[in-house]
Formats: sequence, structure tokens, C-alpha cells
Amino acid sequence: MNGHRLKRLTMLAVPVLAALAVLLPSPSAAASPSSPVALLHRLLTSPVPKSELPGGYGSPVVGRYRPTAKAKSHHAIGGVQIDLEGGTAAVLYIIFPNRADAEAHWQTATLKGLTTAAGPAYLPEPSLVVNTWASGKRDGKAMTVGVTNVAYRFENVIVEALTTSTTSTKHGDVHGAEMLARFALVHLVSVWDAA
Repeated sequence: MNGHRLKRLTMLAVPVLAALAVLLPSPSAAASPSSPVALLHRLLTSPVPKSELPGGYGSPVVGRYRPTAKAKSHHAIGGVQIDLEGGTAAVLYIIFPNRADAEAHWQTATLKGLTTAAGPAYLPEPSLVVNTWASGKRDGKAMTVGVTNVAYRFENVIVEALTTSTTSTKHGDVHGAEMLARFALVHLVSVWDAA
């Protein structure tokens, strides 16, 4: 499955997953970067060191992510998507002008009918793990994949780590998504400090 296919699967899952954009502030959060636009630029242009990626994930491709209409209604200024492993996993950063707008977006999450759990303790609180599915086509053939999304909010940024599975339609790689969420936080903080 290539990056474009994951993007399509992600787009199919967006009505379900976009509302999950979550990352509540950490008490030890760093001071705000010079501006949300500067942070967006730094996330787009900063290298993703292989040493920061969890085992089993590589080949990062960094690009722009177009926030959903719902995120834009909460004033999202832009986003960054890091595709991994040929597009079978991704990290999303959705950047808002301030913490209040990001929190407003988090509060509108529609979780009815989804399998959810609290995120790992090492992520900012609250964090959320959502297991669901998405349908798409691969080589012209319809398929359904399991999707795991670990989401949280850090200051004015919503972070999502998504993985897929072709062997389960109930979830993606849950452990992998949790490890990617940790990577996403480490990467964000390193960029945050430099912005």
C-alpha cells in the first residue's frame, strides 16, 4: 500500500478519525514557539532522524496535510503529514493559532460507535486510542483494513499517529501506533524548541 493509498484510506476514515484530533497540554509544556506559522514551517522542513523513529518504521516522507473542514472551523492554520513505510502508517500534526482553538476541536470529537481506550501514560493527558476500519482499493480490488489512531493535544497542536493492518479489520498495529505517538511527541518538542 503506497502513501497515496494511505492518504485515501485516511480520507475515508477522516469523518470518523478527524474528530479524534487530540492532545491536551502537558504541565511541563515548553513555552510557545514564535508563531504557529513558524512551527508549521519547522515541522515541514525539519529532518526526521531515523534514530527517532520506532523500530519497524522508516522511509519518512514529510508533506503538507490539509486540515478537515471541521478543523478549519476551529481555525486550524495547516498541517503536516509524515508518511512511513510506504504509506501504511502516518503521523499528523494539525496546528491551531492557540491552545483554546485546539481544545475546542478536541471537544467536538465524535466517538459514538468507536472502540476507544485511554492512551499510554507517557503521552500528554488526555490521550485516546481509537480502533476502527477503513475501506479502499488496492490494485483495483476493494479491501478493508483495520486502523488504529492514537491522538492527543500538545498546546496548540493536535497529533495523530495512525497505523493500518491488512490482517485485521478491527484495528491497525496498536503497539506501533503507540510508539509512533511517542516519536511524534519527541519530534514535535524538538522542533518546538527550535521554532
